[in-house]
Amino acid sequence: MGRVTYYYHCMPCHGDKGQGLTDEWRLVWEEDHQDCWSRGCHGEKAGDQAFPIPRYVPPVMGPSSSLARFTSEEDLSDCLWTSHPPQRPGDLDETECQALAAYLSQNAPSSMISLKRAPAEDGNLGPPSEVLALRTGAILAFTLGVAWLIGRRDRPQS
Repeated sequence: MGRVTYYYHCMPCHGDKGQGLTDEWRLVWEEDHQDCWSRGCHGEKAGDQAFPIPRYVPPVMGPSSSLARFTSEEDLSDCLWTSHPPQRPGDLDETECQALAAYLSQNAPSSMISLKRAPAEDGNLGPPSEVLALRTGAILAFTLGVAWLIGRRDRPQS
């Protein structure tokens, strides 16, 4: 869900690889969409049809990612919910913001400390991820299967 949310809501400004609004990224667009700050696109002159965007849109993935200022996925999710997308802050729901924060955290550069989910105030880390639940279930099933086989082997034959 995070990757899809990024694709639809973040990629136009932050880039296909999270590199930010670089000249190279804008060159893949149709020619009449490459100058983001022109009248009728995202310029600041009266009569423009769209919202203005800054000249610099920071990278959110890669070695120069701007995410290092966030201490947890929760911090990032809260920031996204209150400020993004810039033209309609709050347009993304809480679940989308959490999924987007997790996606961005997973794609953080290896040199950057990966964001971790902040523990809840009661110390409970919340529900496990689907992957963790599947792994735990598989380990439990394997352990029970081995115990059953050992029990069968050790039982006297009648």
